[in-house]
Amino acid sequence: MGDENVEKTRSEDEVGLKWDRCISDLCIKAAAGLGVGGIFSLVLFRRRTWPTMLGLGIGIGAAYSNCQHEFKSLSRSCVVSTDTVPAPAKKEELAQDSQPALS
Repeated sequence: MGDENVEKTRSEDEVGLKWDRCISDLCIKAAAGLGVGGIFSLVLFRRRTWPTMLGLGIGIGAAYSNCQHEFKSLSRSCVVSTDTVPAPAKKEELAQDSQPALS
């Protein structure tokens, strides 16, 4: 009864949405870095090309970092929880279990 308007998203759709966000983020950050680098090149560095390329690289690097974080959060949501797996026994506990009980 409660799931009349619930839309289920497939994992392929979720990955596709993340790729779309990453590509649009790359375009925005690369253009912003290119613009800021170009302004610095014109104003401070007398039309050298390295500030423009540095700004572009910083924009691409920031977008890459965001995408990497986004896809890592996707893979963490797919991992099975290890809370139910018992911790391995210590050597002392194994040694106590292997000793015969005295009656």
